[in-house]
Amino acid sequence: MADKSEEGMRRALYKKDDLTRTYMLNQMSFLPIRTKNYTESVLDDVALVTHHPLLKPNAKVSGYIYNIGTNGGRDSVKQVYP
Repeated sequence: MADKSEEGMRRALYKKDDLTRTYMLNQMSFLPIRTKNYTESVLDDVALVTHHPLLKPNAKVSGYIYNIGTNGGRDSVKQVYP
């Protein structure tokens, strides 16, 4: 989903008969991943979450890259942190 626009993300997650979901989607911002180095992006997010004041200092944080298979390919998951 890294290549989708904010509006594309909304359309992908939208369900016509679920008004609560529609409302929640309209409140969210879908920030684009601006790099093709997904490992770096995940590690940046992990650093942000790890040092967030609402998380306990000893909370376990993990980071994964989930690749969605295209053209009939298989999905894959790669753990990049820890």
